[in-house]
Amino acid sequence: MKDKVLEIPKYGIRVEIWFADDGQVDGGEIKSKLMRGSDDKYDAAMGAVETMILNHAMSLIDIASKEYIEGVDTSVDFIIDEYGGQYE
Repeated sequence: MKDKVLEIPKYGIRVEIWFADDGQVDGGEIKSKLMRGSDDKYDAAMGAVETMILNHAMSLIDIASKEYIEGVDTSVDFIIDEYGGQYE
């Protein structure tokens, strides 16, 4: 089965899922622009969001749906409000 790429452009999120020959999910990775690299608590919280998104995508949940993206927006907005600053 062919690899699958899902994106949430607002945060530069790109998830790639790859499949084994039998069609089962074999792995995946996520890249995004959520992390700052200079704020441990902020980055830990955003890392948790990234991990959740990757695991949902690997469970074949449609992370590109409007409803899912609204949930991601809510989580990211909360983290920004909690730890200060803004999404860059």
